[in-house]
Amino acid sequence: SYQTTDTLPIGISQSPDGNSEARLGSQTPVSKRDHHLARNRLAASKCRQRKKDWVARLEQQYRDLSAQKVALSETVMLLRAERLQLKQQCLEHQECACEEIRTYLKKMLDKQLSVAGLG
Repeated sequence: SYQTTDTLPIGISQSPDGNSEARLGSQTPVSKRDHHLARNRLAASKCRQRKKDWVARLEQQYRDLSAQKVALSETVMLLRAERLQLKQQCLEHQECACEEIRTYLKKMLDKQLSVAGLG
């Protein structure tokens, strides 16, 4: 992978041909290990940061969805109350001569009877 000298651990510089591994061949086993450990620390740090970022995004998504759920639950409650009010108004007008209301009430009654197993 391509790395700039900005991302390499302190004390390690990029060789002119771009091959930092070739330089490591001349290093002692201790300095190779130090280089490996430094790169590993950097990778672990990046991994921990990515995980923190992911968790933060997930928590924000949870808060957003929770707020949306509350808002939708309130909307459902209001719509159910409105539906009940409209049904009540229809029942209050069952003696009227309005054919649409009579048709609606008949369909509603037929539906209730079929659900109850009486129709």
